[in-house]
Amino acid sequence: MIVFIVMLGLGIAAAMLNSIGILMAVCIMLIPLIFLLDLEKIEYMLWIGIVITSFFGSYLGLSGNSSIFLFRILLLLHVPLFLWSVSRNRLGYSKIEKVIVILIVLWLFGNVASMLWASYISATFRYLYFVFEAGYLMMITLYHVRSKKDLAIVTYFISAVYGFCLVIGMIEVLTGWHMSLSGNVLEYTQERHKYRPAGLQYNYNDFGAFLVMFLPLVVWGIHTWRWRGKYLFIAAVIGISGFLVINTFSRVSMIMLIVEVVLLLVLWFRVWGVIASFVGLLVVVSINVLQLGAANSSLFTDVISAFTEKGNSTSERMMMYQKTMQIISDSHFLGIGVGNVPIALNNSIMGHGTLSNAYRAPHNFILESVGNIGLWSSFLFAVVVIALILSVKYLWVHMQNGFFAVVPVLIVAEFLSASVGISTIIEIRFLWIALGLVLAIVCNQAFWRRDGKWEF
Repeated sequence: MIVFIVMLGLGIAAAMLNSIGILMAVCIMLIPLIFLLDLEKIEYMLWIGIVITSFFGSYLGLSGNSSIFLFRILLLLHVPLFLWSVSRNRLGYSKIEKVIVILIVLWLFGNVASMLWASYISATFRYLYFVFEAGYLMMITLYHVRSKKDLAIVTYFISAVYGFCLVIGMIEVLTGWHMSLSGNVLEYTQERHKYRPAGLQYNYNDFGAFLVMFLPLVVWGIHTWRWRGKYLFIAAVIGISGFLVINTFSRVSMIMLIVEVVLLLVLWFRVWGVIASFVGLLVVVSINVLQLGAANSSLFTDVISAFTEKGNSTSERMMMYQKTMQIISDSHFLGIGVGNVPIALNNSIMGHGTLSNAYRAPHNFILESVGNIGLWSSFLFAVVVIALILSVKYLWVHMQNGFFAVVPVLIVAEFLSASVGISTIIEIRFLWIALGLVLAIVCNQAFWRRDGKWEF
């Protein structure tokens, strides 16, 4: 106790000098928890904290140093406890889960090995960190979601963050105000971007992917409530989410939203769902007179313009795809090194290199991965394929049980669509958490039992 008090006093003194001292003081105060609580419980709580803080990113960072934020601190504290917990439980994975973990580890190894032939070493370290984040988030989510109760708990936390983002998104659309670290404040300062929502994400494409990715899970979470007014709540969440997705101008997210809503209606209300889908389509078309958001714009006009006024964007993406495929071909499918494709792509487009090694994301994660590490990327693709196949099987087996059966398929479909709809998904943490949730659902026998307790 005396040693602890002395260390705490030193930590408080350091906190008075700089922000790093605050982190030191907090870590010291957490030391007694190791002796008072079960380490497995601490590790589990850290995982919940990692999931929650992953959505906030730098918004929970230290003042004056946005690269140090709570998510990374919790991640650093979690690694040793997770390794201890896994070793104590003899890995704690089923056979199929062990196969997935091995594939993820091989993918991580391939990224590290590609440093041997990378031309831009400085770019590899930053990219490798995000690769580690992605792989680690999938593994710990797969490890911790062992039952329906575990999924329900994490869904409640995700739903709370989702609701918070809906509020922020509506404020952005209606007022033009944005969060301090939003791309609408730091980069996209044109008038046409003023009313596009970004929530806690950097840009509106990422926010659209976030809304569509977790909408099925949030709807299921709300449906588990015992409150009779939950159906009105579900309708409100779907309506607000749809409104915000349209205002992001993300074409891929709009398409996925339509698919999700139609499947929700069909699998939930059966025959009436088909009728409601057509009625809903007529309602969407008829709201052309509804004026919300930017002046002189309507939801219907926004949808039409999103698909008809992005010709230059589509042409630019096709050009980047061709350039990236050329990079892959020139490397003979060995890759040019982890994190090097964005720099090589920018140099290819510009016709010359830059002193600052400027980069341009290829907007296609599949091509980006193959260009970076070559055939090593096939291990990650195998994980996604396994998730997709098992998700389809899960839907086929449990289709009669309602909407939850299609949730894994929808999340995998959104993951694949985001890989071409977002500039690069390696930095988007919520995508990897969502993929981990799918793997946990389709690989764990607890989710295959037909006990009927949480089906629609």
